[in-house]
Amino acid sequence: MAGIEASDDEDFSRAIYKHQVGLKDLEVREVNLDRPHRWRMLRALHDLKTLIGRFKPLPELDSDSYQVNLTCRLNRFVSTSPIAASTFVQVLYSSSTSLTSLAFVIDPSHAELDLNRFKNLKTLRIAMEDDVSMTLRPSRFGLILNRRLFDIHRAQLSTFTTQIRKILGSTLSLRLETFSLTVQDGYVAEVMAPDLLLDILPPSLRHLGTVLEFLDPEGPNYSEMVGRLPHLEKITIFPTGSDSVSHRQPPDAATQRRFSELETRLGINVTSHRNSAGLITSWYTLEPYVEETDEEEEDEDEEGSE
Repeated sequence: MAGIEASDDEDFSRAIYKHQVGLKDLEVREVNLDRPHRWRMLRALHDLKTLIGRFKPLPELDSDSYQVNLTCRLNRFVSTSPIAASTFVQVLYSSSTSLTSLAFVIDPSHAELDLNRFKNLKTLRIAMEDDVSMTLRPSRFGLILNRRLFDIHRAQLSTFTTQIRKILGSTLSLRLETFSLTVQDGYVAEVMAPDLLLDILPPSLRHLGTVLEFLDPEGPNYSEMVGRLPHLEKITIFPTGSDSVSHRQPPDAATQRRFSELETRLGINVTSHRNSAGLITSWYTLEPYVEETDEEEEDEDEEGSE
């Protein structure tokens, strides 16, 4: 596994291309991989099985002009940023039958994705966020007292909801076992909670991850969980808001009561997903990749000296 944070990414790309062509697992955190020379570098990695990184779309470039299809057959692909449809096609070209785990971010500007050709996909994780225009933030229109502005905002939310439902609808022919729909900003959870999002899920699903706002018994999504997913065994509740130390703590008493109520009503185990020291890509995984922390290294050194 190569986890790389590079200030001079030209040197980084050349080094990977020249010395690391046998890599099987690559995670790149700070470098945006959606650039022509980086796609050429990725094309050289014929043995790559896991690819995790930022693939933020570039509006200043015509993506079709530098499309370079991958040569590897990925098992796992994670984009920690929104992803352009053209980039998605590049992954699909090489890995439509090999990919079993997929995670990406969507925002109102980039949600035109069709998953039905990933025939062996078992795990899907989608994180929602706002776009650069702040389409989802109510304060974009002040208090939205003006009826016309309110209608514009609701129309944009409705369009985004339709796009999400199309993505989920494209999974109905797949045998997904794990799926999560999470939200990084609390206000996005608030504005999206009144919309129906979770009624289009494959019946093969065993593990669902989402935020508590989407499972409010008074909301539209709650009733869709009852009796519709015969194989569902577990629900994991993700936090909303920033990735902070507070999310490493157990839920407070009020939240625990809501978990218990959900368990009783649904007859399914409900647990919380908590961040921990060293946790990487926490918003995109139910089985997180965790880095070794300084404390863990010290413990191992002490054990080795005994």
